[in-house]
Amino acid sequence: MATTLRVHNLETLIRHHLLYSGYAGLVKRSPYVMYTVRAENGTTRWALGVWSEDYKYYIKYPPEYNRSEMYKHKYEEMNAAADGKLDIDSFYKEILPTIMED
Repeated sequence: MATTLRVHNLETLIRHHLLYSGYAGLVKRSPYVMYTVRAENGTTRWALGVWSEDYKYYIKYPPEYNRSEMYKHKYEEMNAAADGKLDIDSFYKEILPTIMED
């Protein structure tokens, strides 16, 4: 008898596919540096969001935004300490995984 997969979001579907195809052990966790927004008159199926007067859009999940801002400020701080020589790729690949929050 076949089982039905309950997919609540895209991440669940991707995880299921990786587990099913045997690739899950090859995937590393990466920091979540993006955040979700919607336009002033945009529609949404989940969170309405919080209006940002600075950006003129809704930030749908403030914890995502806060984490993204934290990582951005950490990069700016470390880049300044390196006299502007810390490239973004090195930050993402080498440094950010060591300072990520769960």
